[in-house]
Amino acid sequence: MLDNTATTRGAAAYTPIVLKLYDGWVLGVSNRFAWQCPTKSTLLPFFTQHVGPRHLDVGVGTGFYLANTQFAPAMQLTLIDLNQNSLNAAALRSRREVKCMRHNIMQPLPLP
Repeated sequence: MLDNTATTRGAAAYTPIVLKLYDGWVLGVSNRFAWQCPTKSTLLPFFTQHVGPRHLDVGVGTGFYLANTQFAPAMQLTLIDLNQNSLNAAALRSRREVKCMRHNIMQPLPLP
């Protein structure tokens, strides 16, 4: 379900051009200095440790974590994000078959 909330409007900022700058700014600068949580020494090992045979990635950014984590060949990967550009970038960068869902995670998932 998509709506016209501030969340949805904020997600629209992630254009293909912005995503080209995303890794350097968010993963390189913001995580380290604003959040005091470095990407390569803290967040990537945490992500890698918690990947399972059925993995759901919410708020996928550019797919950096997916591209830098080893997956089992039979792993099922689902991506959820409000922004189609982010879903496209992460799916491509994951180098595997994925299921993508454009959805506001603050709303209930449309499960069968």
